[in-house]
Amino acid sequence: MAQRSRLLVLGVATIALVAVMLTKVTAEAPRTIAGVAVVRVIDRPPAGGDGLPFVELAWLDERGARHPVATGDVPYTGGIAFQSSVLAVDADGDLWRIATSGARLRVGRGVVDGPVASPDGRLVGWFAGRLGEPSELWTWDGQATRRIARGLAGSAGLRFSPDGAAIAFVSARNGGIAGLWITPHTPNAARCLTNCSLRVEQDWRPLQRPLPDLDTLVFGNATLRFVGVDGSAQEVAR
Repeated sequence: MAQRSRLLVLGVATIALVAVMLTKVTAEAPRTIAGVAVVRVIDRPPAGGDGLPFVELAWLDERGARHPVATGDVPYTGGIAFQSSVLAVDADGDLWRIATSGARLRVGRGVVDGPVASPDGRLVGWFAGRLGEPSELWTWDGQATRRIARGLAGSAGLRFSPDGAAIAFVSARNGGIAGLWITPHTPNAARCLTNCSLRVEQDWRPLQRPLPDLDTLVFGNATLRFVGVDGSAQEVAR
């Protein structure tokens, strides 16, 4: 009987110890990436330049604790949280997916603007290109990259519709004036919405519609509404 009692006590103690250990691991192990923060600026571009500063990044767990983002040989210029990982652009313009374990996967090259995640978290988009050459709009769903548009000049500031089905951005074709564009998540279907017929060789200023403040962009069923950079309220058909 005494032996059975000792075994019973030992078994209960072992179960309790395992429960405590599991509770501790569960409490300490961050499960998701809630965001990405700049820890410090490592280096800044020369005054008057258009480059981005090099920064040290950390990812935030759901309790707000910071965890250093694994660095490679080239410093980063920024990053976002996407599908339980960090997407960061390095100084060479390469876009990396970085897991919480530190494992890295190169997703894209030549990034000139972005990345930007869709509101539903299914897609991320960016512009890629070389200095002085037309840029391309790319997306990634966590598995495969997709080139959505090409031959764009001065592209910047993409925004996804709430359902991720459409992407609006500011761009122009070579020789044209920048305006608002839109595309479905389908290759080679981008359309110009504003300033489409204006050319740099003409007196375009009296005819130009203001560029959008993309943070004010509202996707309607048939229109896009936004506040122009001049403060005016604008609405265009999709």
